Amino acid sequence: MISKRDRHLPIVLDPERAKVWRLAWDLLLTGRYTLVQVCQELHDQGYTRRSGKPWVMEDPATGKKSYATSHLSRTFRSPFYAGWVTSDKYGIRRGEVRGNWPALVSNEEYDRGLAILAERDGGKIRQCRQEYLLKGLLFMRIDEESQSGPVHRMCGSTPTGRSKSYRYYITTRKPQGIRRSVPCMVVDDQIPALIRGVSVDSEELPKIRKLYSRHIKMLKGPSADQRCAELKGLVARFKTEESALARLYAQGRLTDESYDQLHSEWQAKLFEAESELRKLANEPVQLVDDLEVALLLLSHLDNLYERLEQKECSWLLRILFKHIIINTQGIVIDFELNSPFVYLHALAKGANSSTQKTKGGLNKFLSSPPDRSCSKSPPLAVEEFITMLSFPQRSRVDEFYPEIVEVDQDGFF
Repeated sequence: MISKRDRHLPIVLDPERAKVWRLAWDLLLTGRYTLVQVCQELHDQGYTRRSGKPWVMEDPATGKKSYATSHLSRTFRSPFYAGWVTSDKYGIRRGEVRGNWPALVSNEEYDRGLAILAERDGGKIRQCRQEYLLKGLLFMRIDEESQSGPVHRMCGSTPTGRSKSYRYYITTRKPQGIRRSVPCMVVDDQIPALIRGVSVDSEELPKIRKLYSRHIKMLKGPSADQRCAELKGLVARFKTEESALARLYAQGRLTDESYDQLHSEWQAKLFEAESELRKLANEPVQLVDDLEVALLLLSHLDNLYERLEQKECSWLLRILFKHIIINTQGIVIDFELNSPFVYLHALAKGANSSTQKTKGGLNKFLSSPPDRSCSKSPPLAVEEFITMLSFPQRSRVDEFYPEIVEVDQDGFF
């Protein structure tokens, strides 16, 4: 019904789809049609869904019919069709932000339709989709003896039987011809211990800060300091040239056209020099700031994790981990952390040995990469080492600041 011709253009109604949905709303608002009957009426009039699928499907073998009532119900409940912008992620509720598209139904019609649907439901509460703690993180390794063997992605599944539901993690494909599954509880119950294993002892913070400060300083190197000094001298010279240029223009020794051209060239050179200087000066500061935030998170991870709801715990795990690997019995046998936690965890696991590695300088440290949590890695290049210091998910940590403040007030920080 709604087509988005371009992400920068306003949303417009597809006239053909609008006709279908306006008819569906009219049938609902009479109060005489059930969702099944609305589907049947749309089908009888020759309409299909946007995907081309019919509103009523019939099994040719048994003659049994099925109806697209779930699709119909979801659409009737969407405030989008009443012309409202809503977002659970950003906390935007119906009635706060008007859309720039024409509403298909009025507010009164929308409210009346919701009331009819609620009455048909008998006031029952709709259950939300199941949340899985390790969504997008969990993999299974069939061959436990091979640490570098293939792993298989897992997803959540909640089959039902005998009036009960059973929550499992199940492989998305069939390794060796079988879809492997493990009860969610078996895996989820191991996560608190895993969290404690990757957290950092607060007593080690000064030593770790000293180590990463030394690494960043070696990474920067004397050549960067020399370049900063050169750029500062260049900026000072450009500013002197501006004064000389202004004097020549004031004395009438430059035409307007010549002055504009020379001044434009001067501005471009000054901008380039100042930009490079800011980058050299700010990059180490940003790296240190990111590492400090990540280190504080690791040092109070256990206390923070206990305070979060399951959905927030899932977000936190995705910030920390790239993947978690289990065996066929559901036992966690391997994991890999995201940047910069893999780097900080390596320093925390062996601060003394890391200190020894850095005595020969940065290149010696790079030739002996930090432990990547059970995975064997080749020596790091300087560029790869920089990526280990970066914090691409820094903005997502801001979501946990209210909880971090609460932990701080309770004396954990």
